[in-house]
Amino acid sequence: MRLFLLQFVVILVLTISVEYCRAQTGRGDPYFTFRMKQDDGQLVCGSVQMDVRDTLRNGLGKSGNELVATFGRTSFSGNEQAKSNLVKNSQVRIDLQGMFTQYGKRWANLQIQRNGNGHPKPTTMGHVFLEADKTFPIRLVRNAFVESMSRCVKVWLAIYDGPNTRVPLDP
Repeated sequence: MRLFLLQFVVILVLTISVEYCRAQTGRGDPYFTFRMKQDDGQLVCGSVQMDVRDTLRNGLGKSGNELVATFGRTSFSGNEQAKSNLVKNSQVRIDLQGMFTQYGKRWANLQIQRNGNGHPKPTTMGHVFLEADKTFPIRLVRNAFVESMSRCVKVWLAIYDGPNTRVPLDP
């Protein structure tokens, strides 16, 4: 019983210490939110994002995954201008569609899009909304793109700074 109590106290002290340090630095943990629906309740897949789940090993989805592996941006300032072709290959590209404010934060709207004209809508294969003015490990940014394509969802990547500023789940 004493050993259990000692372990409990040690864990409690460590938890309080970590939370105190986070409060002092103002930096929380990164987190993902996966949204299958838009705020109006409409499904993402098929309406604003093309479904490439069946092509992740061969075809367009594979080309998207290969492109994501070359993407190197880990942050975007809150006032960056839209820019096409941040990286591209013969079939797809990653664009910064612009910046917007929602859920109390500023976001970079990144999209993997099919190259060329004349393709049926939608031409977007993946959506990633990256919290602006924050730096993320590149593996998390790349993972957000891969998850968006493999789940056919919009992915929000943010820093946790309290329960009142989280991206809401699907409506």
